[in-house]
Amino acid sequence: MTDFTCWTYVQVCQWLRDIDLGEFCETFVEHEIDGATLAAISERMSERLIPVIRKQSLFLAQLEKLKTNQTSREHPPRSSDDSSQAQSSPNTSLVFPTVLRMAIDRRDSDLKSASKTKLRTLLIQTLFDHLSKKSMYPTHLQYIELLSILIMDHPFLR
Repeated sequence: MTDFTCWTYVQVCQWLRDIDLGEFCETFVEHEIDGATLAAISERMSERLIPVIRKQSLFLAQLEKLKTNQTSREHPPRSSDDSSQAQSSPNTSLVFPTVLRMAIDRRDSDLKSASKTKLRTLLIQTLFDHLSKKSMYPTHLQYIELLSILIMDHPFLR
């Protein structure tokens, strides 16, 4: 199988047919969903495309399987000494906007301020966006896990 992020609309429709969701091909074409767009679909987006919960659940499970197979096949595990230019926490794949990354690197006190600051709001929004990509309704444990990793990576945020 080729890299699904390079699929055309036709290939996405074929995949939908293969997983017994061919009835949604027209909707996917109307929304211009090619392979790259398919890879970026979140749980919330899928609600608009597939309104039936049972079918939406099937779609999300198959999409996750597609992503997992793609990742394990095309991206072998990185060694611990592999230096990456990505602006993300190693354990969470959390990508920070540049201004936030710079504030974290300089340990900006606005991030810890008890009052509402732009940087603190941006950090909270970034964390929320990260969890929202994984689940429409993040659990308390998901928040705790993400914050634990964040604090382990950046102890000054405690």
